[in-house]
Amino acid sequence: MFDTRIIYFTPTDVMIPRVDRKCIVMACEGIKKSGGNIKLISLNTIMKKSEIKNTNIMDLYAVNDKFEYEVIKTFFLDQNSTSKLNAYLFTV
Repeated sequence: MFDTRIIYFTPTDVMIPRVDRKCIVMACEGIKKSGGNIKLISLNTIMKKSEIKNTNIMDLYAVNDKFEYEVIKTFFLDQNSTSKLNAYLFTV
């Protein structure tokens, strides 16, 4: 028997709480709660100064069953940015 590990690559950052991002984090928590081995990998994007940003997603989303996560630093701007330079994030 072997241990299966799930690695979830988010299509966007999860550092700013929005409904779709909360669903991603809660799904990962559910997998962990049911005994799964999960790691969440998210992109870090440059935010507007007005955006609230929390670097600890476990606190941000009040996760009880903590799971492993990693934030990959990028130069991308948030999708909601008003800047002319904007990047579309995607999963691999």
